[in-house]
Amino acid sequence: MSNKVRFLLSETLFHCGVLGLQYTWKHDNLYQRLDPCLFNEELERSYPLARVIYLDRIRSDHCPNLFELNFVVCDGSSRLFSKVPDWNYNVFGSISKRKKGIDGVIERD
Repeated sequence: MSNKVRFLLSETLFHCGVLGLQYTWKHDNLYQRLDPCLFNEELERSYPLARVIYLDRIRSDHCPNLFELNFVVCDGSSRLFSKVPDWNYNVFGSISKRKKGIDGVIERD
């Protein structure tokens, strides 16, 4: 058993789900995955949909990695979204009135 495998097992680390390119590094005809994303049991429990996306290489021999937690919307979200229009009005006021006021200023100039 390699030192890497022993370490992963002893620390209870897992590879995160991966999307995108198969390899993260390229040099001539040599391709390798150099950037494993590891997580522990706590992260897996908290964010079961977590994943890494290997993005396309642009002007580099290395792929950028995008780590997504993918939050799960829990029950009660419909109540939250039903309050957004009230919050918008309370914070920004009447958008149509503000737009008419701005239109009037633009027409005068």
